[in-house]
Amino acid sequence: MNWLNKLERKFGRYAVYNLTTYLIGTYIIGYAIRLFIPDMMIWLYLQPGAILHGQIWRIVSWILVPPQGSLLEIVKLIGGDVLPDDQKLTLEIARVIRLGFLQQNAFHKDDTSVPLTKQFKMMETILYLYKKSKALIAMGMPMSVLKEDKIFDKIISIKYDVPNDRLDMFDDYKKQIDAFYEHVLERNA
Repeated sequence: MNWLNKLERKFGRYAVYNLTTYLIGTYIIGYAIRLFIPDMMIWLYLQPGAILHGQIWRIVSWILVPPQGSLLEIVKLIGGDVLPDDQKLTLEIARVIRLGFLQQNAFHKDDTSVPLTKQFKMMETILYLYKKSKALIAMGMPMSVLKEDKIFDKIISIKYDVPNDRLDMFDDYKKQIDAFYEHVLERNA
C-alpha cells in the first residue's frame, strides 16, 4: 500500500473527484437515449474505424453507452431460479439446442454424419416444443410444472433415438409434445 500512497501524493491532483457519479449520470443519459431515440445508439459506440474516418465524437460518446448484461451473465450472478418463467424457458430451450442439436458425438453411428433433412426436422421439433411451452407459460403455468414431464430430455435424445433413415419418427415426437401440452393443461386446470 505504500507505493499506492506515493502514487496518490504524486498524481492525486489530476484525479477526477466523484468520477463514479459522473459515470452513472452518463449511463442514465445513455438509457434515456436508448429508450427514446434507440436509432441514435449506433452513433455513440466506440468504433476505431469510424473515428479514423472522421467521426471523432466517438472518442467521448462511448461513455454514454450503458453496460449491458446478458441473460447468462445474470444467471451466473444470481442463479436461474430467481428468473421469470419465460426466461427460464429460454434457458431450457437453449440447453435443448446445445445438447440435442449442436453437440455432436463422433463415435455414434447416427450422430457422426447427420443429413440436412434430419437436422431441419430436429430444429423444427425443438421450435415446436418451444412454441407449445411458451403458450403454457403465457397461460400462467410455472416452469417447474413443465419440467415435471421429461419432454425436454426426450427431445434432447432425438439425435440418438431417430435413425438417419427414419425421419417419419419425428411425427411421433410432435404427438408427444401435443400430449405433453394437453397433460399439463389437464393436470393444472
